[in-house]
Amino acid sequence: MAPKMPAWVFIALIIAGIIPQVMPCPGNYFVRNGRNICDASNRGITPVPLTANYINPATQELYASDNMLSTLPPGICSNLTKLEVLDLSRNRLTSLPAGVFPNNSTIYQLFLNSNQFTTLPSGTFDRLTRVHNMS
Repeated sequence: MAPKMPAWVFIALIIAGIIPQVMPCPGNYFVRNGRNICDASNRGITPVPLTANYINPATQELYASDNMLSTLPPGICSNLTKLEVLDLSRNRLTSLPAGVFPNNSTIYQLFLNSNQFTTLPSGTFDRLTRVHNMS
């Protein structure tokens, strides 16, 4: 059995680019019925771990409800080209960054309810042509 690596060494290797920053999910990552699912709900998450390079690009369903997200980084969905379900409900979001949803988005279920939106950029949802369930 290999010895455990101290956390500071692991972080240094990520910063140096020796270990990639793409992680499966800041919560539980699993496959159910052939679908790649990231469940990061109810984990006290702030925007820090939710970056485009952090979440596995094969993710089809991303659940990040019931957290403390107040903002999302631009391009959060840019490498999630297979994402079909996105749940950001019950957070503290006040806005969404311009271009948060990429061209030809595959998202068909979007949950944004119970946030604190005050403004949304014009055209925020224009690229979500497949959405049939949004709250």
